[in-house]
Amino acid sequence: MSSYGYFIKANEALLETTGYSVKELKAVTFGDLILEEEYSQYYDSIQKVYEGSLSSFRHEFRCCRKDGSIVWMDASFTPITNRRDEILSIDAVILDVTARKQAEDDLIVATKEAEAANRTKSEFLANMSHEIRTPMNAILGFTEILEVKSKNDSEKDILKSIRASGKTLLRLINDILDLSKVEAGRMSLENTVVNPHDVFFEMKQVFAQKAEEKNIELRVKVDESLPLAIVVDEIRLRQILLNLIGNAIKFTDEGFVELSIHKAIENEYNSTFDLVFSVKDSGIGVPEDQQDVIFQAFSQQFGQSTSKYGGTGLGLAICQNLVTMMGGRISLTSETGKGSVFDVHLKDIPIASIDDVNVVAGKDLPMRLSFHKPTVLIVDDVKTNRQLFHMHLADFNIKTIESVKGQDAVDKVHNCTPDLILMDVQMPIMSGYEALKKIKADDRFKHIPVIIVTASVYKGEDEEAERLLDEFLQKHVSCAVLMREIMKFLPYDCDEEVVAEESDQVFSILDIKTEDIGDLAALIKQLESVKVKTLDSLLEVMNLDEISAFGDKMISIGESFNVGFLVQYGLLIKGKVDAFAIDELPSVLRSFKLLIEKLKEGN
Repeated sequence: MSSYGYFIKANEALLETTGYSVKELKAVTFGDLILEEEYSQYYDSIQKVYEGSLSSFRHEFRCCRKDGSIVWMDASFTPITNRRDEILSIDAVILDVTARKQAEDDLIVATKEAEAANRTKSEFLANMSHEIRTPMNAILGFTEILEVKSKNDSEKDILKSIRASGKTLLRLINDILDLSKVEAGRMSLENTVVNPHDVFFEMKQVFAQKAEEKNIELRVKVDESLPLAIVVDEIRLRQILLNLIGNAIKFTDEGFVELSIHKAIENEYNSTFDLVFSVKDSGIGVPEDQQDVIFQAFSQQFGQSTSKYGGTGLGLAICQNLVTMMGGRISLTSETGKGSVFDVHLKDIPIASIDDVNVVAGKDLPMRLSFHKPTVLIVDDVKTNRQLFHMHLADFNIKTIESVKGQDAVDKVHNCTPDLILMDVQMPIMSGYEALKKIKADDRFKHIPVIIVTASVYKGEDEEAERLLDEFLQKHVSCAVLMREIMKFLPYDCDEEVVAEESDQVFSILDIKTEDIGDLAALIKQLESVKVKTLDSLLEVMNLDEISAFGDKMISIGESFNVGFLVQYGLLIKGKVDAFAIDELPSVLRSFKLLIEKLKEGN
């Protein structure tokens, strides 16, 4: 070892730390105490001090006590010089930091153990998701098919109850899995162009019945300056709103629930703005000492009646995580017995063109959708899933072939070259991702669209495979959503004659005559002022109160222009609502656009 660093003096603390006597310590250098693998760091620094390139230094070393045990020392070295700047000795201040180092090591171990436990939990939830979603997919899918085919009202009611209960269970599963994805860092945002006005006003339609049942006033107020098109993760925005408004209604027995939306801090180029919205209620409120606790997972307000309010304590935890992911913040102001206000502030939301919204709009399937007899390969190891997809596709002139294993799917592609593939992920021996990579590796089959339809929790398990797929859907997938995706890849026809036939039946009831209308142009203008998106929304959500209000609007316009058939049209709509004729309402509503065209022909 180096001849530098012989001890001249040492205090009692250093003797106790090293286990040496003064005489023993003077026989060794500081370098002799340092473990060999760390000696070079000390030696290099001492050399630089004596060379004059370093004035002082500080390092942490592992040192060996006289009894062979190891201690951590935090040592600071400062040279003592004479008037000619010659080094006479080096002053060393040494601290025993073994306890601190041990605590740091324990923390590292605990952190790794916690991360491992979290990964284990996430993997467990991922597997449970697949096991639960698979039978739920069959339950909801076949219930949907039976509900459409059934002509018996009593059976329809039972099927609706089954489907509603199934969706409730699926939402609970999704809440748990969403929280798991956030904790595991595996949730990502998928921003699209969205009309925020539609999203916010849809909340009123979604919760109208619940609010009416509790005799609560449900209000939605939207800042008129709010852009018509923004770029945001629509699914996550809806999820936040559904949780906050659902909670507000749940914990409000009288009074009101209000959703209000504002635009704030628009930048100078008008390309981004801050979206601020709040959900206010006159409910039971949250005590001040519990306002932080309720944002924690599986936590609920102390003393809250589980039998009365139910819930799992996940909604607000998910909301907070989602808002944070979206670059925002959520806060609560509340007083016991006087209600609560949840404020959400999302920063730097991009403003888009309204034309972009029109491109992605329209979620309902066109009437009499028919494909050109394509062949779709269904790859799934669960028989009920294959049956469900087959029944969905058969109604749209699509031929199906099936595979239960990944390798069998690869072989079938080589033998029959399908037009599209619906691929599950988790299958024995060869996964859907492995099969996908094998199929796409062959230039002959690169063009075949592949839609992954999986019960797995996460997207991002195999980035290489996911670059090759064309669409990713999670079970349960409704027939409408599935067909919308397939329409992106396969040619189809839409029989608009069916709509015309339905409208002719409606018009035959109305006895439309344009000759006696005093100001036909003004009538047409008035009818066209009823926004098309309102009609589209009615067709999609089928909220009976909103449809009845639409009927009232037609009656009001008809009376103001003294047009009898328009009054009849409004009464027809309201009659279908009163009779709860859900199956007949779409054709009556779809006739509205053709009604305007018919009036224009007589203009």
